[in-house]
Amino acid sequence: MKQKINFQKLIDRQYSLNVELEVINWLLKTGLSFDEYLSRWDRDGVNRQLFAYSANNNIYRLFPFPLNENLNVFIDSLFVRAIVKSGSKPIQRWREKERIFLDKSRFITFVEEFPTQKINNWNYWNLYWLIIELQKFTGMFLKKEFCKHPDNNELIKPKITEVCFSTSGHGYNFLYKYSFEKYNYENGGWEVSMNQNENESIDMFIFRIYSEINKLIINPY
Repeated sequence: MKQKINFQKLIDRQYSLNVELEVINWLLKTGLSFDEYLSRWDRDGVNRQLFAYSANNNIYRLFPFPLNENLNVFIDSLFVRAIVKSGSKPIQRWREKERIFLDKSRFITFVEEFPTQKINNWNYWNLYWLIIELQKFTGMFLKKEFCKHPDNNELIKPKITEVCFSTSGHGYNFLYKYSFEKYNYENGGWEVSMNQNENESIDMFIFRIYSEINKLIINPY
C-alpha cells in the first residue's frame, strides 16, 4: 500500500505502530547512502543520528529495540532525532533530498497485512503487545532436536539466553542466542537469525517468528 506520511503527525503519534516501524525502516534505508566517511573507524550518518551513539563504524549495524513498555518512547526518540534534532552535513543533505521536515509529507510504499489467527486467546490482533512478548522467550528451554549437535549427550538442556529485535534499513530482524547447561548458559554460544521476507508485512513477520519459536520451545505459550 502507499500511505502519505506527515512528519508532524508522526511526531504526534498519529500513526499506528506498524506504520511507525515501516517509516523507521524507510528512514534508515534512504539515509544510508548519505553516510560520510570520517576516519578509519568513524562514519557520520543516519545510523549515528537515529541511535545516538558516538561512532558510526558500520552502516549495517543492528541496534536492538527495547522489548518492554519503553518501546513507544524509544520510537518517539528515533523520530525526534530523525526529524527535529540538529544534524551534521550528511543528515542535512539527507533531509533535504527526502524532504524530512515537520511541515512536509512523503508517500511511503509498504505491505500491510494482518494475521487472522488468534494469539493467546486474544480477541484482537495487537502488534505492540506481541513484540513485547518476544522478550519472554529469554530463559525458556529449547527442544534439543532443533539445536546444534543434537546427538551430543554432553550438550543438554539448551536454553535461550538473549533475544533481539532490530532493523538496519533492510527489513526487520529477530535474533535469539542459546547455550547449554554444560557452559552455564553463558551469554553468547549459538545464535539464530530470522529476517523479514520481501513483501512480508511487519505484522506477519512478528506473527511468524512468534509462531515458529513456540514450536521450538518445550513449554510454549
